[in-house]
Formats: sequence, C-alpha cells, structure tokens
Amino acid sequence: MLAGLPRDVSTTLTNQTLLGAARLLTETGDGPEAPEGDGHVAGRHDRGRPRALEQAGMRAAFLDAVMAATERSKARVG
Repeated sequence: MLAGLPRDVSTTLTNQTLLGAARLLTETGDGPEAPEGDGHVAGRHDRGRPRALEQAGMRAAFLDAVMAATERSKARVG
C-alpha cells in the first residue's frame, strides 16, 4: 500500500483522475498547458495542484516517455 491506500482504491482514484482531466480538457477546449486559474472552477477541485506535479518534474517525465515511445515506433517501422 502506497500512502495507505489499497491497490484497488488507488487504481480507481488514478483512473477517475485521468478521466476527469480528459473531460475537463474536452469541455473547456483548453489545452493541458492552459493557466490553472484561481482554483475555484464551478464545483471542481483545486486546479492549482498541477503546479506540484510540474515542480516534481512530471511534465518532463511524460515528455521523455512520449519521445522514447516515438523513437521506438520509428525504429520498428523503418
């Protein structure tokens, strides 16, 4: 258990967080790089939290993963 959560609970929370993020992007038409706003978006949780992920290097990690996957795909094709 990480942070005291059973695997099934953490999996559900992760899935719902990703679904919620995708829905937010779809509904607002904003890109993921859009400003976080003031944290008070009509009944939604604090949008300022992505700042912590940015500070932890998550954006760079995701970009590195996407670039690595792209390179692997190119290598397989050509």
